[in-house]
Amino acid sequence: TDAAGVSLEQVLLQEADLGGMSVADAVARAALPASAIEEYVEVHMEQGPVLERDGLPLGAVSGIAGQTRLWVVINGTQGHAGTVPMRGRVDSLAAAADVIATVERRCGGGPAP
Repeated sequence: TDAAGVSLEQVLLQEADLGGMSVADAVARAALPASAIEEYVEVHMEQGPVLERDGLPLGAVSGIAGQTRLWVVINGTQGHAGTVPMRGRVDSLAAAADVIATVERRCGGGPAP
């Protein structure tokens, strides 16, 4: 359901193409019996803040985002806060925060420094 309270089901029932065919009717018209299907392609419909910002209730996905997951180890040295001055610290948490902020900025998110 979007910010206006409209569900995907409602959009499918209400929206139509230029010829007047609803999305629901087009899906029903294209349906095949399960026994006739050997392979398939998943058609993915999307709702989200970008579509909502642009005033669009529904979007057909034409591409997907690839994801890469990395295992990163950041080493540091523990030190007592009262005896190790800031310039002498090797704080792995602070370094991790810098890495996260840099990746966020390089990937187009978050404010610029």
